[in-house]
Amino acid sequence: MINDGNIPRGSVIVSGRVIAEYRGLYKVLTEKGEYNASITGKMYYKASEETDLPAVGDCVRIDVSGGSTAVLREILPRKSVFVRKAAGPVSQSQTLAANFDYVFIVTSMNYDFNIGRIDRYVSITWESGGIPVIILSKADLVVEREEIINSILENYPGVSFHMTSNVTGEGMEEVREYFTDNKTVVFLGSSGVGKSSLLNYLYGEELMEVKNLRGNIDKGQHTTTHRQMVRLPDGGNVIDTPGMRELGLWHTEEGVEKSFSDIHEKIEKLAQHCRFSDCNHKNEPGCAVQDAIKMGDLSEEQYERYKKLQREARRMEIKISAKARIDEHNKRKAFAKKIRNQNKVKW
Repeated sequence: MINDGNIPRGSVIVSGRVIAEYRGLYKVLTEKGEYNASITGKMYYKASEETDLPAVGDCVRIDVSGGSTAVLREILPRKSVFVRKAAGPVSQSQTLAANFDYVFIVTSMNYDFNIGRIDRYVSITWESGGIPVIILSKADLVVEREEIINSILENYPGVSFHMTSNVTGEGMEEVREYFTDNKTVVFLGSSGVGKSSLLNYLYGEELMEVKNLRGNIDKGQHTTTHRQMVRLPDGGNVIDTPGMRELGLWHTEEGVEKSFSDIHEKIEKLAQHCRFSDCNHKNEPGCAVQDAIKMGDLSEEQYERYKKLQREARRMEIKISAKARIDEHNKRKAFAKKIRNQNKVKW
């Protein structure tokens, strides 16, 4: 991982973990206590993209010789990292969390349940190196559950899910088991789905403010404004993230295939029986995939969701590659200009 390559003589270097991020300033927890740390200009310059910069959950080495204000010198290798496309039209990445074991995909059972959104969360989670767990919150507000349960079982075979309620305590003991052995769990989900309420329940007190419900839609106002990691009293860590209006894919082609593993395998097998070896599985005659859909052997709804995410992931890969070529070209131009300036003869 990145380090600034410059540790001054007399520096006091300690290891720690980033527990919060505030616009370029990082709070780092060490055995000596908490420090506010900033990165050096050299580290920032060496970062080729945002994912090279520190993120909540990162294990780091900091220089504490300056007192309460520290300098972050090195980011240690990550075992997992959650990256999405940053909001907006520009093709840039954004790191949400690092070094976690599970990702809780929190979605409310009463209004927020959306298969298309869960597809994205599950796909990016598989790509991150973490294990997805679907948390169906606010279970106390829903009587008819069978449709939702069947949808989860059908669309995400092998992915664990739990129905929870911070009001009745339903499912909470099952959820606690994920934090044994000092495991780290990332909370992801839209605003108001109950991430803060779940964190408060696990922590045992009102750690995060949860605003009153708005109107009669049973939707709380999410109050998390920055990413942070919380150590639970009984052990384990929660990385809480603000509610996301947009979740763009970033390097997720493999994650999409794993998220739709059953569909992907069926298509691979069926494609061997298509009339044309380069069949796009659309309107070509003799397409075994389309025949399977017509016969009811392949879900058209699942197939279309899979193809939609696959197309988006591939478009993003093309954009990322184009951006990388442009960045490399600009770096070479800057280097060439520097060399020309150094070689100028001064009269």
